[in-house]
Amino acid sequence: LLRIRLELCVVESFFNEAVGPFIKENGLSWILPFHETVETFLAGTIFALATTFILVGSTKLIQIIAFYGDLVIGGPCRLLGGFFFDRARGEPVTLDVSLFGFFKTRLVGPPVDFKEEELRKAADGEGKLLDFDKVKPTDVPLLTLSGGVKVVGEASKIFREFIEGLDLFVGRYLVLIASGYIILKVIHFKIFPDFP
Repeated sequence: LLRIRLELCVVESFFNEAVGPFIKENGLSWILPFHETVETFLAGTIFALATTFILVGSTKLIQIIAFYGDLVIGGPCRLLGGFFFDRARGEPVTLDVSLFGFFKTRLVGPPVDFKEEELRKAADGEGKLLDFDKVKPTDVPLLTLSGGVKVVGEASKIFREFIEGLDLFVGRYLVLIASGYIILKVIHFKIFPDFP
């Protein structure tokens, strides 16, 4: 928790004490001016480096929090909510395991050929999530509650995947963008100082 608070303080002080006052005083003309001076060169380069450094650390921290939140809350919600949701809909108890989407096998439940099962569900329309034909009226509260728990688990998974994508973008592509910007600033400052 101390690491989280420290990272948030660094981000807050960077934007409130360094970036904000500098932009308020100088505007945004230092990003890529017509004439590159030492001040505009240093401002752009330091801003690109500092922003990348701070955002890489912050998004990595948020990604770790999202992962553990999904592990502790989302995983059990998906597992238990899915189990009781399927029971309320009259589906058999199954547990399918695969290795990265390959070598899919059923550990618990009736044996099945997965290719034939997918074709049959597509043809019969059985693959619908909201198929309430087999639901007894007494199972509607269980269906509603377990469906809500399953939705919380799926939302946690979607949030974790979004944060992982954001962390990947910042860790990889923002570094490339910042490096390209710094190279452009160096070329603009040293080789073509009066070229927009």
